Amino acid sequence: MSTTIVNEDSFSVVTCIKASPEVLYRAWTDKAGVEGWLADEAEMDARVDGRYILKWPTPDGEVSARGKYLELVPGKRIVQTWESWGPEGRFEGGDVKLQIEFEALQDGSTQMTQTEWSDAYKEKKSLNMSINGTIQSHETLATFVESSDEPGA
Repeated sequence: MSTTIVNEDSFSVVTCIKASPEVLYRAWTDKAGVEGWLADEAEMDARVDGRYILKWPTPDGEVSARGKYLELVPGKRIVQTWESWGPEGRFEGGDVKLQIEFEALQDGSTQMTQTEWSDAYKEKKSLNMSINGTIQSHETLATFVESSDEPGA
């Protein structure tokens, strides 16, 4: 279950997942991890100033997210940019700054907080669509890591 906090141009989704912070960090930064829960295809250069591309085929053409890593603290925090692209090019207003924080809990699970900032979130429709997508992606991530054979997941 997730909790959502909404501000003027940002929101945070907080989710507890039965996996260690290190496992969740790898799921966000490792090609195989990302392709296991988030994207159909991923290109990852997980280092500060490194870039990534996530791809999803659609009947109308490929949709992608592209960005750059601004901060990487293994098992603790990821800060990155996110640009949304579609078959016709870059989506206007689709520029987002993401921060994902991992906090180990005493029961072995992790509280993961994903905060996103975008001018587009001043529009309720864009804000709600992004919140719903984030909650859904957290559920998918939880299913992926909780069913993994990896130790610590």
